[in-house]
Amino acid sequence: MKKTREVLVDIQAGWSVNGESKPRLKNEFAVLKVSAVASGVFLPKECKVINEKDLKKIVTPEKRDVLFSRANTLELVGATCLITENYPFLLLPDKLWKIKVEKKYMLPEYLKFVLSHSAIRKRILAL
Repeated sequence: MKKTREVLVDIQAGWSVNGESKPRLKNEFAVLKVSAVASGVFLPKECKVINEKDLKKIVTPEKRDVLFSRANTLELVGATCLITENYPFLLLPDKLWKIKVEKKYMLPEYLKFVLSHSAIRKRILAL
């Protein structure tokens, strides 16, 4: 049995920025909306385009990260998804956490499964 700190390698949040709701062009930076994780499947088009000069903190979704919604409506708090590829031009907002696990102790897929379970979501909402 491993302690949580041995399994969870890193948890990062992005930052709050206003963006423009329009289709993102290739190599254009955008900040994710919480709706990008709401369904349990990552939706990279759920984002708002931002100006590159407004960049403060770059936290991007990377393959095998688990994204976790820490805020919003009750239905969206605790929503998770697994990232299947790198997205270097998509940035996390302050309301999404990026969780990395020590893969020799836990697969990211398992963490996503556990965090998505209805009993676990109820406990998260009760905090």
